[in-house]
Amino acid sequence: MKKIFSGLLVLSLLGSGLCLAADQETASQATTNVSLDSIEEIWTANSQDLTKYQSTLTVSKSTYEDLVDDTEDMIDLAMEGYYSTYNTLRNSRDEAEMGYEIAQLQYEQKIQTALLEAKKAFLTCWQDELSVESTQESLTQKQSQLNGYATLLQQGYISQNQYDNLKQSVDNIQDTLDGLAIQQETDLITLKVKLGLDTSGTVVLTYPELTADDMEQLMKIDYSSDLETFMANSVDLKILQITYDKKKEYHFSTKIERQDAALDLEMAKTSLPDSFKITYNSLMSQYSDLKTSYTSLSNQKDSLDQTQTQFALGVGTSMDYVDAGLSYVSAQAQVQEKEISLYSTYLTYLNAVAGN
Repeated sequence: MKKIFSGLLVLSLLGSGLCLAADQETASQATTNVSLDSIEEIWTANSQDLTKYQSTLTVSKSTYEDLVDDTEDMIDLAMEGYYSTYNTLRNSRDEAEMGYEIAQLQYEQKIQTALLEAKKAFLTCWQDELSVESTQESLTQKQSQLNGYATLLQQGYISQNQYDNLKQSVDNIQDTLDGLAIQQETDLITLKVKLGLDTSGTVVLTYPELTADDMEQLMKIDYSSDLETFMANSVDLKILQITYDKKKEYHFSTKIERQDAALDLEMAKTSLPDSFKITYNSLMSQYSDLKTSYTSLSNQKDSLDQTQTQFALGVGTSMDYVDAGLSYVSAQAQVQEKEISLYSTYLTYLNAVAGN
């Protein structure tokens, strides 16, 4: 991903008619530059979710520490015959200790999951832009053809039916473009929300250029090594291990609950590798499909070159040449969208290897 190109997306939403405060108006007019590398910084600075995650962790820690203090205060009373009350408090403390250890693991997991979702939303916006550009190019070319057909129809060189068929094709492309524009606007709003940005603000999206060589390098994966790392890092497995260990060590759970915790842990040790394998297989399947698309795109380029040669020699028609060009542009956009989709799955795979 050595080369960088920028796509400027400017979303102007209709005002509500309300008189906004000066600081709100300034915020809505702010421009934010977004790239894959800047997403973590932007999310950390703006996301309300991070505040919620920190609050949840703080509450869990405070609850545990308070129960530790309360339990220590009850030791003397326990010796005076209030053992039952002390025992109940001690069990609550031990359970809160387990809860706090789990909350610490979940805190980082939530952050990484939120960042992954923001990155995937960013990649979706990239796919939207490619779709809109490709469809707009098709519409422009077909409208140009339609204008030429109008002249040919007046001169009697084509039938009304031929003109109407092309007109219907233009209308269909326009409908598709309208739908894509709505989806693009929706997905951009989703990205802003996930980043904690004002939805009426402006964002400049800078995309990495993904090439066939880039994708080949990314797919050089050592599955066995990644699986081992995944099992060592898995937050879900660590949580189940903590749950089992604490319930076994302390006395706040019943025998049945301890048995269930042991069973959950053993089942996860079996099911998690299967889940990871599914993610890996999905990644490899997408890459296989992408390689097939690379070959198809190359064939279409050859076909386009041949059509161009025929047109230059006066053998083919201009419409044949334009259609071949549009087919190639469309195929090229589809390949780029598949590259982005594969990269999105790759990020999911990396997140899994990290244990999230």
